[in-house]
Amino acid sequence: MNRSLWRSELTVWYGLSVLWFMLAAVLIDWTSGVFFLLQGLVATLILDWTNYVQHYGLRRSADATGRYEPVQSHHAWTIDCRISNLALFNLLRHGDHHARPLVPYHHLSFTTVPRYPYPFGLVLLLALVPPLFRRITHPRLDRLAVGGD
Repeated sequence: MNRSLWRSELTVWYGLSVLWFMLAAVLIDWTSGVFFLLQGLVATLILDWTNYVQHYGLRRSADATGRYEPVQSHHAWTIDCRISNLALFNLLRHGDHHARPLVPYHHLSFTTVPRYPYPFGLVLLLALVPPLFRRITHPRLDRLAVGGD
């Protein structure tokens, strides 16, 4: 991209992470540094796990030139669970976030397709058992492919 490594936003964020790690390890003790690294690992795993569940099996179409269609609300799973949405700041209205990325989280709307039938916590646990997760999601994916839900 013809940009200096020092002007990269990633360099800044990685640098801040290293700084926080060093502050924890030096100012408190080495176990604080280990804790910082472990909580970062757990946070990354949970983020990837959530991203996997929210986009599982959904694809964007490409035209003849290889350009993909714009991201729309049907490119992310949604869950209409009031308690989960309150606790997770409408994270489960992810499809509407795809369609309208600049809308604040508290103004996101519930989209009906595609939709998981269970609360988010249960869906996350089901994703840890692939045969059960596929049993829930694949029939819904098949219905989406033929134009229904």
